Amino acid sequence: MAPQVNLFKAWMIWMKIAGADPPSVNFPYALALLWKLIMLYGSVHYVIIMFLAIVVGDSAFHLKLEAGLFLLAGIPCSYKHFVFVIRKNKLHEVIDRLNTLLEEVEDVYGTETLAGWQRICNMVMYFYSTQFTMLVVPVFSFFYYIYYWEGVEATPYEVYIPFEKENHIHRVMLYELLSFLGPAAGLITGNIFFGSLTVAVSGVLRKIQEQFSQVSPSNAQFLLHRTIRWHSEIISIVGETNRLLGTVFVVEYLLAMVYICFSGYMLLKVGSATEDVNLNKNIILCIVCIVMPLFYCLCGHVIVLEYDKMSDSIFQNDWVSLQPVDRKKLILPALLAKRGLSLHYKKLLKFDMTTYLKIVKQSYSFLTMLKLMENT
Repeated sequence: MAPQVNLFKAWMIWMKIAGADPPSVNFPYALALLWKLIMLYGSVHYVIIMFLAIVVGDSAFHLKLEAGLFLLAGIPCSYKHFVFVIRKNKLHEVIDRLNTLLEEVEDVYGTETLAGWQRICNMVMYFYSTQFTMLVVPVFSFFYYIYYWEGVEATPYEVYIPFEKENHIHRVMLYELLSFLGPAAGLITGNIFFGSLTVAVSGVLRKIQEQFSQVSPSNAQFLLHRTIRWHSEIISIVGETNRLLGTVFVVEYLLAMVYICFSGYMLLKVGSATEDVNLNKNIILCIVCIVMPLFYCLCGHVIVLEYDKMSDSIFQNDWVSLQPVDRKKLILPALLAKRGLSLHYKKLLKFDMTTYLKIVKQSYSFLTMLKLMENT
């Protein structure tokens, strides 16, 4: 039976919007499949039109750079979309295991504890849904405004459009909006998933630490057994998540260094030297590119910091008075606590704030190398 507790409701809603999950039981299968294929095609289509805008388009140099920046920033989003669609069944199994564990936490600590965690998960969904809305509605509204009031016909984003743009403003707007749906779905579903996962895992870790500190000879018989079981299960859930989504971290890490470097190059080289370029736009693009990988690193860092407290909490109790058999049960959790817990890819690449600083530092190194190559 499916667990009653579900901190991933917001993620499941966006999975349906992205076409990864069917909308409902009564929804026609053919329409659900069609929408799924449209969204998947949108992710591929985004990469194609950005690539063609660089290779085929006859735009100015700064517009080709802008298309290249959007291409590099959009590939991780499109890749996330495909990974979530392909591995949705395994992800649902992991979520069911986590929600089952959360049900046990709710039975012990009450519904108010999980209600607070649910509010945080909803805030993550509202934030990224609003972010996507703010990147679309104001931009498209502005270009409609300058078209109708100033007579200037332009495209919101520099992409390859396979038809005549003049006097086709509505067609251009609809074409670009549909082209961005696939990567946007990947970005939002990915951020909501990792945000909800971080809230749930860090919350359970706090409760495990609290229970370890409450172990005493009078309650060790049941409390120690339950706490160790929770501890082992949360480690297994995070490990399975890393196995399913570890490649997402790798793609984000490798391309983040490049598109941050690209955005800095556009700001320094193009944004300040070309009169027909909007400097404010390049500043915003640079900030957005720097912030994009921050969320994943922040999520991983929260889990790392929360688990670092586990080693101390295991022995912050009356363990000396426990029976020898109960003291032996503390050895395995203590050894596991020393190994740490994190979001990573095969333990080669760990996502935390240290990794984020490496991304920014290496991006700056690439940017400096580009400037030196220009000067030679």
